[in-house]
Amino acid sequence: MEANKIGQLLIDNKFLTKEQLKNTLDKQKKLTEHKRLGDLLIEDGIITRRALDVIMHIQQIKREKEVKKETQPDEKTVIQTAKPGISNKTWGDFEESGTDRTSDLTNMTTSLFNVDERLKSLEEQIGEMNKSVSDSQAELKKLMRQAIRLMPRKR
Repeated sequence: MEANKIGQLLIDNKFLTKEQLKNTLDKQKKLTEHKRLGDLLIEDGIITRRALDVIMHIQQIKREKEVKKETQPDEKTVIQTAKPGISNKTWGDFEESGTDRTSDLTNMTTSLFNVDERLKSLEEQIGEMNKSVSDSQAELKKLMRQAIRLMPRKR
């Protein structure tokens, strides 16, 4: 279960360093009222709400997988199915392919999160550029008014 703790998952997926986790856990222990680790990390600006949501989703997938392992039949049990060519497969054959899918899903979720964060960053940059262009246009209008005032008038 240790590998499914939120802090370890954040480290494993490069959202957090071990030092940041240790510091936040120390801070959590000093609090008079309990706060969840994820909430403290968000408050401190170490991770975003989206990052926590992604990791919690990964955590849920891993927990469901553990429950499935605890309740699965032993390796020699044959899965009975109506599909031809599958009835001779053992639970392990399916479990192995399920592991690959879980890893793929975890990797895809993390990748999508990274793309989403990059898009968010690009949107912020575009917003800053638009503001800069707007400021430049306002400055240009101001300079043009001054230039017009300084031009000699026709008599």
